[in-house]
Amino acid sequence: MDYLNKGQWSTEQEIAINLLAEGGHSYEEIAEQSKVSPHTIYNWRKNPDFMDEVIRKARRLLKDNLPDIYESLVHQAKDGDPRHIKIILEHLEKLEEMKAKHAENSLTFTWDVPYVENHS
Repeated sequence: MDYLNKGQWSTEQEIAINLLAEGGHSYEEIAEQSKVSPHTIYNWRKNPDFMDEVIRKARRLLKDNLPDIYESLVHQAKDGDPRHIKIILEHLEKLEEMKAKHAENSLTFTWDVPYVENHS
């Protein structure tokens, strides 16, 4: 099956994209549900545009589940699980680094020099 233009995927490719983004499926399962061969799935995965779409879909799925993920993470940390406490602390540290980096990149300067109209 030929690749279609970026963003214009066949029904079979859409099914494969969704299953790859979900994770936990073998290539044989994906091929069977997509009604293509495992070799076709292998070839599609070599297409950077196809894999970009898989990653975009996976990020959307993750974003949709983030509130539940954070709630579970916090609950486990509150129960004293050191792994979850470490994850939360590392996440907070990264957020602080991102905040500092954003602040550096957002610096603006104002000049307190009044505008003087030139009448020459």
